[in-house]
Amino acid sequence: MRSPMSLVVRMGLLALLTIFSLAILYTTFQNSLNARRLAEQALESKALALSAAAENALTARGRDTAGELRAILSDRVVAYALIAGRDGGIIYHSNERLAGTKLAAGEWIAGDISPGLGRRIILGTGAPAYAFHALCHLPTGEEKILRLVLHTQAEDLIISQADRQWWIVGGILLLLWTLGILLERIFIRQVRLEETLEREKQLGLIGQMSAVLAHEIRNALGSVKGYVQYLDEKTPPSDSRKGIFRLVLQGTDRIESLVGDLLRFSKKEEYGRESVPLKPLLLEALSSVTDAWPGGVEWGETGGAVRADREKLLGILVNGLRNALEAMGPDQGRLRIAVEPKGRWALIHIEDDGPGISPEAAAEAFTPFYTTKATGTGLGLAYAEKLTEGMGGKISLGNRPGKKGAVLTIQLPKG
Repeated sequence: MRSPMSLVVRMGLLALLTIFSLAILYTTFQNSLNARRLAEQALESKALALSAAAENALTARGRDTAGELRAILSDRVVAYALIAGRDGGIIYHSNERLAGTKLAAGEWIAGDISPGLGRRIILGTGAPAYAFHALCHLPTGEEKILRLVLHTQAEDLIISQADRQWWIVGGILLLLWTLGILLERIFIRQVRLEETLEREKQLGLIGQMSAVLAHEIRNALGSVKGYVQYLDEKTPPSDSRKGIFRLVLQGTDRIESLVGDLLRFSKKEEYGRESVPLKPLLLEALSSVTDAWPGGVEWGETGGAVRADREKLLGILVNGLRNALEAMGPDQGRLRIAVEPKGRWALIHIEDDGPGISPEAAAEAFTPFYTTKATGTGLGLAYAEKLTEGMGGKISLGNRPGKKGAVLTIQLPKG
């Protein structure tokens, strides 16, 4: 079961990684967006500067207008430029052979944007470019339309470099999450190790105390039981005290059982390691607890084997099956047994259709001496957890997902 501390650490680290990742992604997006805006603004600024210079050349008197236009619009950033009247007649073109020709009818209206605005286009050569249109007002009141088509290599390089940040950011995020996951694994392992050591320390103290108490109780109980048995044998069957003696003997048997559980729980276990086929073991465990039980048994997939101590695993299964039958009642219910392969693990599921288990009971189910039964010792599941973890596995108890009843899951390495 996951400890609260492990869950808090995992959720906290996940939240931090998520916040940092979103902050980095947002910053990168803003940088990329700003780079695109700056590139577009740079293109527009160039176009405005060139169009203003061209308009000055057109409106100036007494100067070589064509020469000035050629000087202005021969900048290497200009793919081509032209000036035309509203009638479509070209009065200037960077390709001198096209000067004096006419544009196609309606070209300035259909398919082109309004003067003063620019847009990106693709030239006939396949190269990207930026088209800009401006109105030039002559002193005579005429309007000429200036069309500038600029090369965009410099601005595209800026955008490309900004977009390249995403690869760098992707690598940084990958490294960040990898380091975060490694840190989480190391920290969680440390937390679990400390919890395991603390648990083993507590169990050791409980074991020592239990062993001392169990021996003292057993010695005193032996004397009491022997004396009562002696009195019971010497008392005639018709004597009313016989019933009292039987009750005392039942109580001593109950105490002996509790003492046995305490001694078994407190002793240090030795574990064998062998490949144990699950189907025969499950059948053996089931037969030992269901001889007189009239309910039904449903089998899922039960093939495969686990590496475990056979006798200890049998005891865990018997305890789990007995608990499931007690939860359903003596004369009803349906038991389900299945084995689920999961990577290098095998998960043994024992399911019942009883009332289920409360969240509080599920959280304390494996705590020593915790029980919801009127006559339980609270050591059955705690001892099962001790044995399962000793064999390198895990055990958990919860409610069946989407169904009535509880499910005990025993996870062990595959054999």
